[in-house]
Amino acid sequence: MGLSIFHIIVLVVFILIFILLCVLIFLKINDIKTAIAAYIASFTGIAIITYSLFITIDDYMIQAEVSNVNFIRNLSTESATIRGRITNKTNFLIRKCFLQVSVLNKVGASGDIFARQPQIRRQKGVSNRVSYNLLIANPLNANSYEDFSIQIPVPPSFERVEFYHSLTCI
Repeated sequence: MGLSIFHIIVLVVFILIFILLCVLIFLKINDIKTAIAAYIASFTGIAIITYSLFITIDDYMIQAEVSNVNFIRNLSTESATIRGRITNKTNFLIRKCFLQVSVLNKVGASGDIFARQPQIRRQKGVSNRVSYNLLIANPLNANSYEDFSIQIPVPPSFERVEFYHSLTCI
């Protein structure tokens, strides 16, 4: 979460509100235990509201979309090439975008569930899923796009490979 002018405005406003609440608590509450509880409650409330507004500002300022994603497996190098396009849909700079890719080996799955097939058992210590967190944009300017191409290793034991992806930007 990078600080923008909107974050700074929210932070300054809520610091001023917190100072105002502290002055009111100091002037109006005479019991020390009640005053400490009021200070803690006001600090907690201000902190929760400020954090919630920071998340809302980030949701508004960081909107990206990944499109035209292609997964091409190369058996000779035991790898896969991922190609696509990342688009910044806002008027603000996005610092980094990561593509989370999961590669699954669909063992024992078929279209006909009633067909007689030999049991395929998973060996101990062998995983049927590999995940990668790939940096695809660093930085991404406002209202722009970037094409990316990344190569990832795929375990040679994976026969029926499926790829899943999701996008995270900061």
